[in-house]
Amino acid sequence: MRLMSISVKQISVLKYLKLLKDAGVSSSKEYALVNQDVHGGEVYFRNAHRLKAFQALLRASETGFPPETEVYRKKITEINWDKETDGLDVDTILACVENIRGPGHDGFYTGRCPSCAKENRDSDSNHFRFNPEEMVIHCFAGCNRFQIVEAIK
Repeated sequence: MRLMSISVKQISVLKYLKLLKDAGVSSSKEYALVNQDVHGGEVYFRNAHRLKAFQALLRASETGFPPETEVYRKKITEINWDKETDGLDVDTILACVENIRGPGHDGFYTGRCPSCAKENRDSDSNHFRFNPEEMVIHCFAGCNRFQIVEAIK
């Protein structure tokens, strides 16, 4: 099958979701279903950019290697994570957060915010949210990332 001669301009939502899983990009925002042109249970690829992204998904599902844009996105995310957390790794964060639970269906862990804990706040242990896959660290009480990272160190 030659990928460059693909004339498919649509695929069912179920087949598209399976393709995302097979390509290993189910958590990618670029390929997320909410960012696609969906009508009547079909995902449409109406322009050259969308067709190229679709071809990259097909190639990834066939070869087992993620699309180049996904590799690049993950690398940039890792670099930014290292800068913003001063090199903290996932295991350190999970070990230092009190009452950690998860991950939930969305990939997030919940627990007591380390910054809040230092100030004797967040007694119900639900201010802190962390998703290692997306490299997101957040406190619902308003502690910023730097306060959280400092409290973990």
